[in-house]
Amino acid sequence: PLGTKNRQAAIKCLCQDMVNQFAENQNIGILIFIRNDISRNAISVNYEQFEKQYREYALKWEQDEALRLVIWILWQAGFFINKTKLKIEKNDIPKLSRERLNSCLSPFWGAKLGRDGSNEAYSTRWIIAALSDLNLQIQARDIIRFLAFVTANYSVDTYYHDRILLPADIKNAIAPCSKRKREELGKEMPNIESVFKRLESVSFEKKLPIKAEDMERILDAGQRNQMEAQGYLTLVDKNYYIPEIIRHALGYGYAHGARPRVLALLQKN
Repeated sequence: PLGTKNRQAAIKCLCQDMVNQFAENQNIGILIFIRNDISRNAISVNYEQFEKQYREYALKWEQDEALRLVIWILWQAGFFINKTKLKIEKNDIPKLSRERLNSCLSPFWGAKLGRDGSNEAYSTRWIIAALSDLNLQIQARDIIRFLAFVTANYSVDTYYHDRILLPADIKNAIAPCSKRKREELGKEMPNIESVFKRLESVSFEKKLPIKAEDMERILDAGQRNQMEAQGYLTLVDKNYYIPEIIRHALGYGYAHGARPRVLALLQKN
């Protein structure tokens, strides 16, 4: 696994020691691509300094790119030819605006998680929020996984004529995505795995939000800071929240009125 001590030592040597050595020689260089969470896990001392040094080179995969990936997959599957009258060229996908992305995806998963005139959440915003961490970062593998789960048990409902996916199927697909995410994080980041196990083993009822005083009994300051930095925990008004993408796997539900609040946190942008 990526989190073993030997792997961590190798990553640290590659990202710091070798880079520094090459910097002294103008005839040789090295280019390294590495995920932020893996480098953070390997470089335990002065990581903030390391991150700041390379911040301007960071590759940010934002939410619009996630939506473009969905549209690209649908285009490859012939969706825009067979299921809609939308004219989309493959080369145009990288240039689509957020408004255009929404209109292209509406025939696939609906404008809202209910009738268009209902008070339900907008489908695109809800799905992106449910698959993102609290830093509003979303990984391609989570989008692909979501599409696999949501289409695995595809069913037809005569109540909806304006979409392919049903709202219930969309909502039900998040839990298995969360389980897989939890398994991967546990293998890749053993330090995060130990924190997850503590959150799973609490003695009180597992409901969100978690009061600050309760969370302080579960996780120490270093563990809380680590979780917040990774986007898996946030403190708002003396209450802690966990994102949807790991909440299901950790076994947490919601206290009355808490669900709209946590989704609002994830949809703030």
